[in-house]
Amino acid sequence: MESFSRNSGYLSMNKESIQELIALAVGEKPDIVTIRIAVVRVDGSNNKALLFQERSDYPHVREILQCDLDDSNTPVRDVIRRKITNDLGLDAWKVAGITEPKF
Repeated sequence: MESFSRNSGYLSMNKESIQELIALAVGEKPDIVTIRIAVVRVDGSNNKALLFQERSDYPHVREILQCDLDDSNTPVRDVIRRKITNDLGLDAWKVAGITEPKF
């Protein structure tokens, strides 16, 4: 089953797919509330992927993370899997900004 769905340039991951990616990295499925990557936007011109992560430990904080797509032939899901595998704490991604959602 494909982990991503495509809609208007965005690639979205469902909760089960994220759990599976993290399980590959650490060998067990975490509570999905702990880490939830909501959506990935791929910017082909700059070879970047933007990841929006909601953090349950700070429920009003959303981090906007940016990772380089170092190989244009590598599927985005594999890039994300490698980043999670390398560092579950997401230190491998550059934090581009932290914003609070508007209610």
